[in-house]
Amino acid sequence: MSSRDAASAFVDAMLTARLTGDFTPVAGCLGEVPGVFTGEPPYCWTECAGARRTIRVDHAFTGEGGDASGAQYLFTTLPVSYAVGNDYIDVWESWRLDAAAEGYVASGFSIEEPPFNREGALAVIVEYLEAIQRQDWNAVAAMLNDGAINPEERLDLQELAPTTYAYPDVAAALEQWCAGGCDSIAPTLDDLAFDGLFGIERDGRTISAAWFEGQYSISGLPFKQPTG
Repeated sequence: MSSRDAASAFVDAMLTARLTGDFTPVAGCLGEVPGVFTGEPPYCWTECAGARRTIRVDHAFTGEGGDASGAQYLFTTLPVSYAVGNDYIDVWESWRLDAAAEGYVASGFSIEEPPFNREGALAVIVEYLEAIQRQDWNAVAAMLNDGAINPEERLDLQELAPTTYAYPDVAAALEQWCAGGCDSIAPTLDDLAFDGLFGIERDGRTISAAWFEGQYSISGLPFKQPTG
């Protein structure tokens, strides 16, 4: 089993332990509830009273790291959301896995809110949809090509297939993309999903707001109106 596969297996086992209270699935890796989990949102090992929790296992991210001693380890970040009344708390749960004689040992658990939030993400997504509603394709093109990623490397702009990645050509391609109409209905906070980014999904497509050098960055082509 590769190290990434081992990290993924630990995520699954840890979630089983959290849902059942039985630490057998993580025996040898984790022996007790990490101290960071105090029992109040967003520090809930099990379900918290008065909060609805969503754990995005499908968007857990695992990387490799090293410390000053030269020790190598894996680290995993897991997006988790709590709905508490009309409010939301969105966090990244993180921990490290160190290789042991048999498997890995988990430590260093932390829970942190991202540097961007649901309200800010909603505002930029609404701004994007309002530009689509106005058919201001120059504004839409500017939001999609904001410098966060080289335009040639953006999967959304690749799918759009403009003549070139200059603003006028991207704007013209967007106008053609929405020639049959595009959905510009504004979402609410409840509509946003947190998977490390904040986004909305309609008809199998997603528009997301991420964080790049201190500002929000939009990704995802306009939602075409359903046909037929």
